[in-house]
Amino acid sequence: MATSKNVNRKKVNSASIAALLALLVFSFIAISLQEAKAGKSPQPIYGLSNAQTVSKALGAWGVPAAVLIQGKRVRGFYVTGLTGSGIANDLGLSPRDVLLTLDGKGLDSGPAADFILQKRNAGNLKASIARQRGSKISTINCLVSFQGYTPQVIKPKVRMSGETPPQEEEEEVGGDIADRPKPNIDALEDHMLQLINRDRNTCGLPPVAKSTSLSRLARAYAEDMAKRGFFDHRDPEGRMPMDRVREAGIAAGVWENIGWQKDFYDFPKIVEKVQFNFMNEPPEDPTNHRANILNPRHRVVGVGVAVIMPRTVYCVQEFSNDSPP
Repeated sequence: MATSKNVNRKKVNSASIAALLALLVFSFIAISLQEAKAGKSPQPIYGLSNAQTVSKALGAWGVPAAVLIQGKRVRGFYVTGLTGSGIANDLGLSPRDVLLTLDGKGLDSGPAADFILQKRNAGNLKASIARQRGSKISTINCLVSFQGYTPQVIKPKVRMSGETPPQEEEEEVGGDIADRPKPNIDALEDHMLQLINRDRNTCGLPPVAKSTSLSRLARAYAEDMAKRGFFDHRDPEGRMPMDRVREAGIAAGVWENIGWQKDFYDFPKIVEKVQFNFMNEPPEDPTNHRANILNPRHRVVGVGVAVIMPRTVYCVQEFSNDSPP
């Protein structure tokens, strides 16, 4: 997927942005408590929630966080990952930065950023960013040229496993590949399992076995997100991964990765892109997708894939330290 660094772009195209989220316990709060008990100085940045959200306009995802600035706690959007496109490039955002304001308005989530930018007319855009270096926090004020943001709404056309999709009624942007053949979902899931174990092997870790029950759960959740048009570890009914595990009658703890990618590649290549983005996260961060994939305690994984034709893939990975069949 092409990455643009031109500040004076026409508009941000949200349809090409890939989003990634991981369900892992956010470590900032725990670390802050540990430091407080040990009598150490409080952590300058700490997480307020592990609920990650994505901003399509920014091309970034992250969690709510608080930053200690001149003795005061300031709320902001802690960046955990970047898609490689979006206004985040113009602002010079990096993972672990905290976006404090856009256009003078505070924010702590991806949707809040999109809302501010959607309401903002073209012109110079101000932003403030907190960046940690060691134990010190510096505040960076940015001014970039902004040409406007209009979210692109496209009615999804979903292919669920085992279903014959309806005929395409319209072409998406870039619909020159709308006539591509429908993928084999089983083959895509097997491919992702191979990628997971390839990356574990590269890091000297044993492979994880495929869990049929967790794979069934993972595919069902990938299909649900694709069908109902949401992207989060919490479904519209408020259920989290462990709720879905219990409802499925599976006696195991799980660590869930979810990702989606929209591109012009063949479907196996799109799956590879999702896995690449997972593994391209900072290796020293114990709370990201990469750490989840490379957890040496994990013994099994369930992999699920759903496809929205003609070029969007949802992937779900359910890791477990237990061994559900």
